This record gives sequence, structure tokens and C-alpha cells, in this order.
Amino acid sequence: MMERFNVSRWAVGHPALVSFMMACLFLAGGYGFFHLGRAEDPAFTLKNMVVSAQWSGASAQQMQQQVAAVLEQRLRDVEAIDSLSTYCVAASCVTQIFLRDDERKECVPVIWQQVRNKLSDLGPDLPSGVALAANDDYADVYGYVFALT
Repeated sequence: MMERFNVSRWAVGHPALVSFMMACLFLAGGYGFFHLGRAEDPAFTLKNMVVSAQWSGASAQQMQQQVAAVLEQRLRDVEAIDSLSTYCVAASCVTQIFLRDDERKECVPVIWQQVRNKLSDLGPDLPSGVALAANDDYADVYGYVFALT
């Protein structure tokens, strides 16, 4: 009866050849690594923005009634917005803005500028001491997702 091929026994019996193959694989891996494409993150457009509001000393109910409600009402004027999601806690609230899926990626920066303009025009309608911040820069998301997978 014929014995099965044993890779371990073969490797122990041919150490010079195994060392040569390991060196070749190491060099090929180094060559491949240094000749990878340099565009680490692919170009894609995320169609959501986070608007946060801070108002020290305010309760969650005050944030909802005096800040979030006004903010949502004003943002609903932007017709490219698909949905808004807001949650409030004491002294702060966060609104996530989601654009419609059919918006072209070339239009997204213009829409975010419209949202920022609405936010800057909103100042007189909000209580004094409320600070708004808008964030649509998610350029590093792909790297995080890739690292987690």
C-alpha cells in the first residue's frame, strides 16, 4: 500500500529548498507591498451629516422643544433630505441628516452647504448660548470598516 505524502517530513528532509522558498516568498511579499496602489481609501460619498447642539444647563425636554424642534423644522425646507433622526439629552442634542439615495454625488457638497447656511441663519431663532456644529467629513470610514473586518 502506498503511503500518503507528508509535507512536514519532506520539509525536514530538504531544509535548503524550504529556506530558499521562504526567502522567495518574503521577497515577493515585500515587492507586492511596496508596489500597492497609493489610493488607500476608495472615493465614495456618504450621504449623511451629524448636527450637534450644545446648551449648557438645559434639560433634555428644553433641548427637544427649544432647539431640536426648531432645527428640524428649518432643515425640512431642504428638499434633498430624506429623513432626520434626533435624540436629546441634558445639555445637548444630535440630529442625523440622511439624504435621498437618488442624489448625485456631485450635488452632495452643495446640499451640505445649504444645510450649513440654514444652520447659520438659525441663530436668532435659538436661545442664547446654543452652539451648533455640523460634521459631514467621514473620509476615514472605509479604513475603519476595513480594519474591523
